[in-house]
Amino acid sequence: MIRPSLPRFLNYGDTAHFSVILQNQTDQSLLLHAGLRATNAKLLTSQTNQQAVGYSIVIQPSKRAALRFPV
Repeated sequence: MIRPSLPRFLNYGDTAHFSVILQNQTDQSLLLHAGLRATNAKLLTSQTNQQAVGYSIVIQPSKRAALRFPV
């Protein structure tokens, strides 16, 4: 299950973290790939011109993990 947690609104020049909760509802470990691609926004990563960022994560059975994407 994927549950986003986004700010209600942003204004020009604001920074925020887009959070996503990933929950493994199975009885096996899952390898997941999650990513964010921006249009008309700048992702705050070590590479200033990067327009996409992603994660690979293993979630154990019946566990959850939170990912944060700085924007």
